[in-house]
Amino acid sequence: MKKIIFTICFMLIIFFTVFNMKSFAENKITLNTDNYSVQKDEEITITANISKEQIAAYTILIYYDKDKVECITNKDNINVLENKIIYTWVSETGQNKEIEELVNLKFKSKQNGIALFSVIAEIYNEKGEKIDLNYTNIEVKIGENAKNDSEQENREIDENTSAKDDDATLQIMRVNREGINPNFDKNVKEYYLLIDEDVKDLDITTIPSNKDAKVDIIGNKNLKNGLNKVEIKVTSKDKSKTNEYIINVTKTNDFKNSNADLEILAVEYFKLTPEFDKNVTNYFVEVSNKVDKLNIFAVPVDEDAKTNISGNENLKVGNNKIVISVTARDGVTEKKYYINAYRRNTEEDIENEEEQKNIIKEANSVLEKMNNNSENNEESSEPEKENSKKIIKYSVIVIGGIFATLIITIIIKKKIAK
Repeated sequence: MKKIIFTICFMLIIFFTVFNMKSFAENKITLNTDNYSVQKDEEITITANISKEQIAAYTILIYYDKDKVECITNKDNINVLENKIIYTWVSETGQNKEIEELVNLKFKSKQNGIALFSVIAEIYNEKGEKIDLNYTNIEVKIGENAKNDSEQENREIDENTSAKDDDATLQIMRVNREGINPNFDKNVKEYYLLIDEDVKDLDITTIPSNKDAKVDIIGNKNLKNGLNKVEIKVTSKDKSKTNEYIINVTKTNDFKNSNADLEILAVEYFKLTPEFDKNVTNYFVEVSNKVDKLNIFAVPVDEDAKTNISGNENLKVGNNKIVISVTARDGVTEKKYYINAYRRNTEEDIENEEEQKNIIKEANSVLEKMNNNSENNEESSEPEKENSKKIIKYSVIVIGGIFATLIITIIIKKKIAK
């Protein structure tokens, strides 16, 4: 029954397309939820709404993070495919009906974190005219410390009203295959995907930050065995800027042979931000002005893969781009990891040393006060005194770590802002 209804609606949309559809109005589809913060295993209701509109047929796609939530709605005209839900509706009479709520779905949270929901739709009136649409996303917090706050509830992103005419970025990029990495970020231009040899085409959905920007997708059809480069070119509305997103697609029947992931990535004496993950390809590290070379440890998951590191020597003051290229055993598949190494100038080094001294001074002050309190406690037994010393020791370590983390966070934010 589901397939029949979906087929009828799909054919109806094609029928409308053949008769030269024209958009006649602009609307916004908004996603709403009954709770922006939930605990694990709790239910979430997601509703897609549109301002009152005369509609004869529509197909709506809701994308969601399947690792964080699962859809528990069961309706005849809903199809759940991997990380998206396809919902179709057609007027029984073929005439317009005034509709506000497009679809109402229930999900169950299953993993702590942030669950992102996004929407795309094709909507038509009884004349076969396509309705122009704007879209919004929402995020739902899942976890033990989740809290309702107005700031989170207002985090809807309007992809089509905030972007400037010279914006040539994508707001959304979706691929109909699992495994693409890293997670999409409009500022990250290179992605990686392994697919089976029986896959001929990739279905790629894109929404530009400015709805009037032009998007061209090249290379996602008739994929060959081996490496394929899919290019997504975005041209701004005013045609002054362009951006190119690349998806490196390896078509193979041996994923192990084409594995170009790193198992370990570390910089000697320094900590990467964020913490290393094989599916994250961009990192940041800050070093002293006295450091002009970084020793980098890069170990591939497949011991037969090869690594090459460039840009880690003769560091200049300011930002330095370090590239770690991994070539898989097949000799074709390549993946690149990037480290933005910021080398401080002399003045910044002095400022950093002063901040470190203040941290140590503050920690020593806390230690002295705690020691004095411990010595004045004459009623404490020997075991209790030993425990107090341990508590003092660990407290100092924790306090020092907190101070250090705060300072490092502030410094990193300053550098990223620059």
